[in-house]
Amino acid sequence: LHKTCSLSVVICDRDAVIACAGLPKREYTDRKLTPEAEDLMEARQLWLSDDRGGEVSVIEGGLPVSCLMPIITEGDVTGCVASVKTDDTAVPRELEAKLIQTAAGFLGKQLEN
Repeated sequence: LHKTCSLSVVICDRDAVIACAGLPKREYTDRKLTPEAEDLMEARQLWLSDDRGGEVSVIEGGLPVSCLMPIITEGDVTGCVASVKTDDTAVPRELEAKLIQTAAGFLGKQLEN
Protein backbone atom coordinates (compact mmCIF):
# COMPACT_ATOMS: atom_id res chain seq x y z
CA LEU A 1 0.00 0.00 0.00
CA HIS A 2 2.84 2.35 0.72
CA LYS A 3 4.70 1.60 -2.50
CA THR A 4 1.69 1.78 -4.79
CA CYS A 5 -0.47 4.48 -3.12
CA SER A 6 1.93 6.30 -0.75
CA LEU A 7 -0.23 5.33 2.23
CA SER A 8 1.59 5.14 5.56
CA VAL A 9 0.31 1.89 7.04
CA VAL A 10 0.64 0.15 10.39
CA ILE A 11 -0.18 -3.50 11.05
CA CYS A 12 -0.81 -4.52 14.65
CA ASP A 13 -1.59 -7.62 16.62
CA ARG A 14 -3.78 -7.28 19.73
CA ASP A 15 -1.00 -5.69 21.81
CA ALA A 16 1.61 -3.96 19.68
CA VAL A 17 2.68 -2.74 16.25
CA ILE A 18 4.24 -5.62 14.30
CA ALA A 19 4.96 -3.89 10.97
CA CYS A 20 4.81 -0.48 9.32
CA ALA A 21 5.52 1.13 5.97
CA GLY A 22 6.04 4.80 5.28
CA LEU A 23 6.83 5.51 8.94
CA PRO A 24 10.02 5.27 11.01
CA LYS A 25 10.27 1.58 11.94
CA ARG A 26 12.24 2.28 15.11
CA GLU A 27 9.52 4.60 16.41
CA TYR A 28 6.59 2.27 15.67
CA THR A 29 7.62 -1.39 15.60
CA ASP A 30 7.09 -3.33 18.85
CA ARG A 31 5.42 -0.34 20.55
CA LYS A 32 2.36 -0.98 22.73
CA LEU A 33 -1.04 0.11 21.37
CA THR A 34 -2.97 2.94 22.96
CA PRO A 35 -6.20 2.07 24.82
CA GLU A 36 -8.13 4.05 22.17
CA ALA A 37 -6.70 1.89 19.37
CA GLU A 38 -7.56 -1.26 21.32
CA ASP A 39 -11.15 0.00 21.75
CA LEU A 40 -11.45 0.67 18.01
CA MET A 41 -10.30 -2.89 17.27
CA GLU A 42 -12.83 -4.35 19.69
CA ALA A 43 -15.63 -2.42 17.92
CA ARG A 44 -15.09 -4.84 14.98
CA GLN A 45 -15.86 -2.27 12.28
CA LEU A 46 -14.16 0.22 10.01
CA TRP A 47 -13.23 3.46 11.77
CA LEU A 48 -12.63 6.67 9.85
CA SER A 49 -11.26 9.75 11.59
CA ASP A 50 -13.73 12.06 9.83
CA ASP A 51 -16.74 10.10 11.11
CA ARG A 52 -16.07 10.17 14.81
CA GLY A 53 -14.04 13.35 15.35
CA GLY A 54 -11.08 13.59 17.68
CA GLU A 55 -7.68 12.17 16.93
CA VAL A 56 -6.55 8.67 17.80
CA SER A 57 -3.02 7.37 17.54
CA VAL A 58 -1.96 3.73 17.37
CA ILE A 59 0.96 4.39 19.76
CA GLU A 60 1.60 7.05 22.41
CA GLY A 61 2.99 10.14 20.73
CA GLY A 62 2.43 8.77 17.24
CA LEU A 63 0.77 10.40 14.26
CA PRO A 64 -3.05 10.34 14.15
CA VAL A 65 -4.85 7.46 12.48
CA SER A 66 -6.86 8.20 9.37
CA CYS A 67 -8.54 4.81 8.92
CA LEU A 68 -8.49 1.61 11.02
CA MET A 69 -9.95 -1.83 10.31
CA PRO A 70 -9.73 -4.83 12.66
CA ILE A 71 -8.33 -8.11 11.36
CA ILE A 72 -10.88 -10.83 12.12
CA THR A 73 -9.75 -14.45 12.07
CA GLU A 74 -12.23 -17.26 12.76
CA GLY A 75 -14.55 -14.79 14.50
CA ASP A 76 -11.88 -13.32 16.79
CA VAL A 77 -10.11 -9.96 16.54
CA THR A 78 -6.43 -10.73 15.98
CA GLY A 79 -5.16 -7.24 15.20
CA CYS A 80 -5.73 -4.32 12.86
CA VAL A 81 -4.54 -2.49 9.78
CA ALA A 82 -4.44 1.30 10.04
CA SER A 83 -3.45 4.14 7.78
CA VAL A 84 -1.73 7.09 9.41
CA LYS A 85 -2.19 10.74 8.42
CA THR A 86 0.91 12.15 6.76
CA ASP A 87 1.61 15.01 4.39
CA ASP A 88 2.30 12.53 1.55
CA THR A 89 -1.21 11.03 1.44
CA ALA A 90 -2.97 11.89 -1.82
CA VAL A 91 -5.49 9.03 -1.92
CA PRO A 92 -9.22 9.84 -1.83
CA ARG A 93 -10.85 8.89 1.51
CA GLU A 94 -13.20 6.32 -0.05
CA LEU A 95 -10.33 4.56 -1.78
CA GLU A 96 -8.20 4.66 1.38
CA ALA A 97 -11.01 3.02 3.36
CA LYS A 98 -11.46 0.28 0.76
CA LEU A 99 -7.72 -0.41 0.62
CA ILE A 100 -7.48 -0.74 4.41
CA GLN A 101 -10.57 -3.00 4.50
CA THR A 102 -9.13 -5.17 1.75
CA ALA A 103 -5.76 -5.49 3.51
CA ALA A 104 -7.43 -6.45 6.81
CA GLY A 105 -9.67 -8.98 5.06
CA PHE A 106 -6.72 -10.47 3.20
CA LEU A 107 -4.64 -10.85 6.38
CA GLY A 108 -7.60 -12.36 8.22
CA LYS A 109 -8.03 -15.01 5.51
CA GLN A 110 -4.29 -15.74 5.45
CA LEU A 111 -4.24 -16.28 9.21
CA GLU A 112 -7.12 -18.78 8.93
CA ASN A 113 -5.10 -21.02 6.58
